Order: sequence, then structure tokens, then C-alpha cells
Amino acid sequence: PALVVLLGGDTTDAFLGGHVVTVVGSVGVGMAYGSTVVNGQAIDIVAKPGGFGDPATLRRLLDGASS
Repeated sequence: PALVVLLGGDTTDAFLGGHVVTVVGSVGVGMAYGSTVVNGQAIDIVAKPGGFGDPATLRRLLDGASS
């Protein structure tokens, strides 16, 4: 995938393991945007902590990613 959206710190930690993420900005309050390389492939990452946002946060995030 070109973009992975990770929800929650445990999920983010499990997916990334020891990979380094270069954070380049945010896509909302508390949601980091960056990139990493996994198995030689560059992947954009959005990480949303589990305790952030309201019930519509994920919908807004995904709507923005598809535009």
C-alpha cells in the first residue's frame, strides 16, 4: 500500500516495530503524517492515537485521503 492509517498506539507499535518514521506534519490534532520504508518499499503513514478525536474523526480523515 502507498498509505497506511494506523489507529491506536499498540497497533502503530506492532506495525512499525523498529522502523524509523520521518514525520513531516499532521493531518489533524494529534495525528502524525510521515513516511517509512518497509521491505524496501516507501510507505506513507498516518498515526491516530486511540484517545483522540470525536466519532467523525476517522470519516474526515479517510475523506481527506481519498481526495
